[in-house]
Amino acid sequence: MSELWLQAQVLKLSDGRWQCKRCDKRFGLLTDTEINRTDFNLQEIYELLFWFELELTDHKIAKRIDANYRKVHRFYNKVRERLKEYEEDSIELLDREVEVDETYFGADFKNCRRSKREKLRKEGKVKRGRGAKDLKEAVFGIYEREDGIVYIKPVADVTKDTLQEIIKNKVNIETRIYSDT
Repeated sequence: MSELWLQAQVLKLSDGRWQCKRCDKRFGLLTDTEINRTDFNLQEIYELLFWFELELTDHKIAKRIDANYRKVHRFYNKVRERLKEYEEDSIELLDREVEVDETYFGADFKNCRRSKREKLRKEGKVKRGRGAKDLKEAVFGIYEREDGIVYIKPVADVTKDTLQEIIKNKVNIETRIYSDT
């Protein structure tokens, strides 16, 4: 019944889209989506998402599908941004037992180019451990033990006030929190 109704209301176009018979609006599967302005067709999008799930790098995927790296990278940035927005919206207050901790991400000093290492030495930014914050970015994470939900957020600093504000917004007040300090 619904398929007959649909055929009476829309026309299938040769490019794979549909057109409403009443208002003449044309639409497709990607209309009003985040990836509607991509250079990839639907089959290529499915393939890109397949490789994305396997956690390959953008460079490897671009080589594998013989596509322009910048286009692939732009597409994955849109996907990552949308995943981030979805996670922000969908994670309610975490409860039961959670673990909280911060870590630092970024290049090690020894992996920098010689010219950059010399520049950092002159600026006095060469330190070990927590003092290396000028070279690395701090990321704060909350892990709910029972459900395995993970919430991560890059932070400007790892002061008590900053981290407690994140915990207050994402963790239920009756939750048992495990931390290293």
